[in-house]
Amino acid sequence: MKKTIKLIGGGAIAIAAIAVLLFAFAGCIIDTGDEADFVGTWTGQNDDGEVFTITFTESSTWSYTYKGSTKNGTYSVTDTVLLVSTTATLTGDETGTATVGFWSNTMWGRIGNIYFSALVKEGSGMTSVSFYGVTQDARSTQTTTELTLSFSRSITGLTAADVILSGVTGVTKGTLSQVGNTARYRLPISGFTSGGTLTVRVAKANFGISPEQTVTIYHNAGAPSGVYVGIIGFNNALHEKNIAVLDTSSKGGFDTFIDGLSTASGTALYHAVNKAVSSLAAASLPADLTNVSIVTFTDGLDNASIDLDESFNTVNDYRDHVNNRIKNDKIRTLSINAYSIGVQGNDVSNETEFTAGVKAMASNDANYSGLDNMDALNDKLAEIAASLYSVSSTQTISLTIPGGYDDGTIMRFTFAGDAAASSTYIQGTYKRDGTVRRLDNVTYVGMTGEGTSITGVRDGIFVTFTFNVGSTGSGVPTDNIKHWTGTLSDLSINSEFDGTSSVETTTERKSAAIILVLDCSNSLGTEDFAAVKAAAKEFIDILNDGQEDD
Repeated sequence: MKKTIKLIGGGAIAIAAIAVLLFAFAGCIIDTGDEADFVGTWTGQNDDGEVFTITFTESSTWSYTYKGSTKNGTYSVTDTVLLVSTTATLTGDETGTATVGFWSNTMWGRIGNIYFSALVKEGSGMTSVSFYGVTQDARSTQTTTELTLSFSRSITGLTAADVILSGVTGVTKGTLSQVGNTARYRLPISGFTSGGTLTVRVAKANFGISPEQTVTIYHNAGAPSGVYVGIIGFNNALHEKNIAVLDTSSKGGFDTFIDGLSTASGTALYHAVNKAVSSLAAASLPADLTNVSIVTFTDGLDNASIDLDESFNTVNDYRDHVNNRIKNDKIRTLSINAYSIGVQGNDVSNETEFTAGVKAMASNDANYSGLDNMDALNDKLAEIAASLYSVSSTQTISLTIPGGYDDGTIMRFTFAGDAAASSTYIQGTYKRDGTVRRLDNVTYVGMTGEGTSITGVRDGIFVTFTFNVGSTGSGVPTDNIKHWTGTLSDLSINSEFDGTSSVETTTERKSAAIILVLDCSNSLGTEDFAAVKAAAKEFIDILNDGQEDD
């Protein structure tokens, strides 16, 4: 007669119960429900990849073997209770509480500090697979759109239907896809309206996959991500295009607004830039905002602002007030990156005052441009537009290495040059913390980065570390990455690290808010004003085209 134990909950693929066995000098009860034939030898691996076996015999004895060491004891069973006791003293790693779960035809759990996953009963025809972990693709200010599941081996025929999600209401699964020939799988998710802790379980016929994993997912109900643009034209009054997302469908509205601008007397420069700061502060903007900018062009001295806002006694008072706001106001905790461009008009008699006024509309001297003619305006605005869009992007760089390094090893990933000479690198201290592989004390040189402690995702002997980094221009170069290990004073290159196949890079554009402030005074004349409008439309084109290129 087969010895069986009933497991709570029923269902061939669901975790029906968790059996808690206290291995010391006493025993504990396992709750029951559907029957499972536990007599036999269960074989699998622990989280370090070492073989682990547990055997239940017909004669009411049990034993386990690990690293050549065998422990044993006795058990008794009824329809509803498995009582396990031991006559052996458990020492070292084996000392402590044992937790064992029966999942269909697989067993998982721990004895003391020894963890084992998906032990399969010999002769069951099941393939044992360890579910190492799950990660998600968003920061806390964003919405999660994708999960990455990592296993000890690839799983033939695995689909989204085999992935069971719980804990967060409304999650809809997309199509599961394998990452190359690895044991990692990506699963798009959507449909949820709030974040939380998501429990992920995987069940596939003929595979014993365990244990279940959890991950925190995020939902941001703010304005959608994108590049947000506003336009303010100024002369003796302000002419505003309110801040709105710029995309293919809205671009025509921006072009139409620019085409509709006309010249008039007066130059309310400071009043226009002051309004730009206020508009940014009041706008509904995305939570993933990374760049807030104002770009101002003028050809003359301010001669209207203190009449449009009589709270200022002098023109310079208003100028200094706006300069202070540019340098100190925060938009969603971000500083304002203000650019100013001046082309001195023929009616400007005081060059020093003109230059001082235009410079005050920039957040720093490097962001001020004094041009000689209108022909250079188009190039300067195009240059600024390109830089603004690259600033609003970040890179996600995943680097895969063998994990067999000693605890405390210094690791450096260089992106240009060798270990000592490189001016662009990521460095950290390798940590072996039980089954976890981590880089601590992470520093970023030649780039910005998120996180000083990065937990790796294990795939067999390999560990993948993922870094979210930012830089100006075209981004961090990834065509010649090298891996170095050792001590700070003696780093050696890892010749097995393939700087191409070991790297997975994605560039993600972040949200930006930009206001273009344009002089529309009649001192420009017909020809020069046409050049201003053409340059402004090119500015909009570059921002929009950059999004389409993604």
